[in-house]
Amino acid sequence: MATVPSLMRHNKLAMFRHYFPLTNDIFPRKSHNLSAGHSNPGQDVDSNRSSGPHQLLDEMLKRDVESATSLIGRFAKQNQHRQAIVCFLRMLFLDIRPNEYTFGTVIHSSVLLEDLHLGRQIHAYAKKISLSSNVFVGSAMLDLYVKLSNIYDALRAFQDIHEPNVVSYATLIHGYIKEGRFDEAGVVFRSMPERNVVSWNTMISGCSQSGKNEEAVNFFVEMLRDGVVPSQSTYPCAIIAAANVGALGIGRSIHASAVKFLGELSLFLANSLISFYAKCGSMEDSLLTFNKCTKEIWCLGMLLSAAMLRTD
Repeated sequence: MATVPSLMRHNKLAMFRHYFPLTNDIFPRKSHNLSAGHSNPGQDVDSNRSSGPHQLLDEMLKRDVESATSLIGRFAKQNQHRQAIVCFLRMLFLDIRPNEYTFGTVIHSSVLLEDLHLGRQIHAYAKKISLSSNVFVGSAMLDLYVKLSNIYDALRAFQDIHEPNVVSYATLIHGYIKEGRFDEAGVVFRSMPERNVVSWNTMISGCSQSGKNEEAVNFFVEMLRDGVVPSQSTYPCAIIAAANVGALGIGRSIHASAVKFLGELSLFLANSLISFYAKCGSMEDSLLTFNKCTKEIWCLGMLLSAAMLRTD
């Protein structure tokens, strides 16, 4: 194994200096016998938990990006996210260039560690090796910033992506809605080259959950006018929004649309409709919906009906 050079010679690791309390894991003092390598990196994660990430990586018969990424992935799947990060840093030390799948794993680990600073350093390194424009890496970074409530960096990550996809747009929209910045969310939504059910659902659910009920209903109506077929997850948010503004006519239209496109209603949607009609003062429609429920839905529907009768 090559001798350990000074940190000054490893500029690619200097950006991760806040992880240097783990220096002994990244730059182990003892050398390892590489001739006794392992062909299955994941096997050691399970069978020899006393081995550090550096040892498992160093003892591989074939040290390449695929093997290193596989090892990092095994640590991540076992919720050993700090070990996954240490393995990533050791990978950089050994001059193994990460690919988009490596970044996807360590970015996800950063999210679960709730480590915004680490995420930023990973982003900076991805940018340094020209991978931040990759839609897989860029979308993962975007997701990290949104989940860790940093919309400014989320926008930068989005702008870095060479060809953002629907998921990229939906994640940024969700980030703006999460911050209560509905105007910016709307601008991003309108700028999408193509809007599918995922992007529409993001706007409808985001508005509904944030108390923007009229806007949620309007987005649902516009969605139908655009010829986009709603999914199971579209309707409950639209129904709740219609209930909150007392839009009985709109709610009936949403109900008719659900029957048309979905056929049999799900448990949650059926009960959302029962509750909607009761809230709008139309017990006749509420009971009619209840009577059309399947036996699977019957029990919970009965409980909701009983609760409504008691409140009366």
